[in-house]
Amino acid sequence: PADAGPQRSAVPEMRAAPEAAATLARALTAARAAIQDHRYDAALAELNKLQTLPKQPADHARYERLVLLAGYAKNFDLALRSAIDGLHSGDEIEIGGSAFVGFVEASADSLTLHVKGANRTYRLDSLPPGLAVALADRWLNKDDPVSLAVKGAYLATLKDSTQTQRAKAREWLEEASRRGVEGELHKVLDDTYDERETGA
Repeated sequence: PADAGPQRSAVPEMRAAPEAAATLARALTAARAAIQDHRYDAALAELNKLQTLPKQPADHARYERLVLLAGYAKNFDLALRSAIDGLHSGDEIEIGGSAFVGFVEASADSLTLHVKGANRTYRLDSLPPGLAVALADRWLNKDDPVSLAVKGAYLATLKDSTQTQRAKAREWLEEASRRGVEGELHKVLDDTYDERETGA
C-alpha cells in the first residue's frame, strides 16, 4: 500500500551487539534472496523475525525497504496472473509500444503466445521482463503511482538484471516516491547487507 512507509519514530536508538548485527545481516540477505526467487511469504516470514531486534536507523530503513519490496513484488505477481487469467485466445498483447504478440493459452505455470508466425511457450516464473510488464500493465491502474512501485519492485528483484532494467526500476521507483508513495524504495537498489555495515 502507498502509506506503508517506514515508521521512523519507532526506531530504537541503540547500537546492536555483534551477534545481533550478524543475525540482522543474515536475515536481510536471506529475505532478499527469497524475494528474487518469488518466495514472497518466506521473505516476509524471515523479516518478521527481525521486528523486535534492536536496529540502528540505517538498518531499520534497509529492513523496511525489504518489507516493502516483498509486498510490491508480490503484488506484481498477482497483477501478472490476474491479467493472464483475463486473456482470451486471439487477444493481442502490446510489448514496448511497438511489438504485438497473440495469446494462445495458459496453464498454471506456463503461457503460450503466437510470436512472429509461431507458437512459443514460456514458464510464468521466467517470462522475459518486457513481456511480464506488458501483461501486468493490462491489470494495473496506470494512473495510480503505486503501480509504478509495483513494476519497479519487479524489475528490482530480477536475478542477473541488466543495467537498463535496473535504470528503469530506479526511474519508476523514484517517480513513485515523487508522486507520494512512501518508503523511498529506490534506495533498495543500492542497499547491501554486509554484517560489517549493520549495527554500526
